[in-house]
Amino acid sequence: VTSSPKVQLAALFRPWLTQDQWETSAVDVVRFKLFSNLLAREMGVKLYEEAGARAAFEFSLTPQRAQMQFVGFPSVLTSLVEKSLDLFGQPILVKPETFRQAKLDLLEAYRSFPDMPSKYAVQDRDLLLVVGDHSQQDKFAALEGVDLRSVQRAPGDFFSSPHHLTALAMGNLNSSQAKATLSKLWGGVEKDGIAQAGDDAPAGEVQRVQAVVNPGRPVELRKKNPRPGDPNDVVVVTLLHGVTTVESRVLYGLLGQILKTLAFNELRTKRQLGYVVNSGDILLSNVHGVSTLVQGRALNADAMEAAVEAVYLKMMPDFLQALTTELFQSYRRAYKFQLLQPPVSINEEFEHFWDPITSVVECIGLRNEMLWYLEDASFTKDMLVKAWKELVHPEGMRRKVVVKYFAGGAPPRPSLG
Repeated sequence: VTSSPKVQLAALFRPWLTQDQWETSAVDVVRFKLFSNLLAREMGVKLYEEAGARAAFEFSLTPQRAQMQFVGFPSVLTSLVEKSLDLFGQPILVKPETFRQAKLDLLEAYRSFPDMPSKYAVQDRDLLLVVGDHSQQDKFAALEGVDLRSVQRAPGDFFSSPHHLTALAMGNLNSSQAKATLSKLWGGVEKDGIAQAGDDAPAGEVQRVQAVVNPGRPVELRKKNPRPGDPNDVVVVTLLHGVTTVESRVLYGLLGQILKTLAFNELRTKRQLGYVVNSGDILLSNVHGVSTLVQGRALNADAMEAAVEAVYLKMMPDFLQALTTELFQSYRRAYKFQLLQPPVSINEEFEHFWDPITSVVECIGLRNEMLWYLEDASFTKDMLVKAWKELVHPEGMRRKVVVKYFAGGAPPRPSLG
């Protein structure tokens, strides 16, 4: 992979924020999104004229982060960075009809639901738990009042306070070339007046990880399937464990593999509840858990939740208790093989290092730590049994979040009374 003749470079700007600034309005989310769309359209044409197929450039701007990414041959990288900074430092000059069309395109994206309803159910689950985004309906309503002038102010608003730069260069260039290119990038951003840094430490902190809600009790969202005319019900049943650690990554990695097979065999193959069944461990920001999704017409969402709970409360514990030493070792070997898989492309290799550099983990050797824990002689199946029991039968209330879509509209919630 490292023999690629290309260079990949990314620069991430994040502001210092106090906790009361972590949440952003729907208006800010959509105007930053519209700015990114317009800028990508304008810069894409001009940068292709500059570098052709020898290089590529991506830019994204949200209220929480601005990221620039370059991929190309070393001979064009410097000129690509310079040209990108020139374009980024200039106001977006678009014709009114171009702005109207871009706004209409985004309105249509927020208004329509062309994908499978299971996708939107997962999005709703994430909206309930992860701080920072808004529903399509909220963004549609907010976008209607956004004008070109407010969109043009987006980069100035973002860079009006001190920012932290995280950058990574990888590929066919040496250390001094990488430092020079990154210095040029940072210097160009400062020159354009869109980055500030004072002598004193800024207030707040850099948000390296998105905040996740810690539900004090089970939460359930019931709503009509948002895709018009779709006959399917959908259920997403998520159980949260807590902030991830090396140990939890290994434990839930193995539990997720087992749950994936067990749930599919029971809910899809045996019971034929739906043609979409996904199950396994999940990582929301830096919080670990398990989740199961079923989409189908055989049962309604309430009955499908009961089927998922049967897997969680009966089938998984029984399977783990009956797990033989031989089968447990096969799961360990399979997970070890997964951890040892090297990147197969320059993009995968870049992300292998970029993720820990930009996240709260800051541990380049995370996979090695996980391997050491996995191969330790004290690691037994009893640890899986204990971890699952603590997840589904905690001392307090389960941190359970359920999203249900009903094809014909949400009925009243069933009562035990």
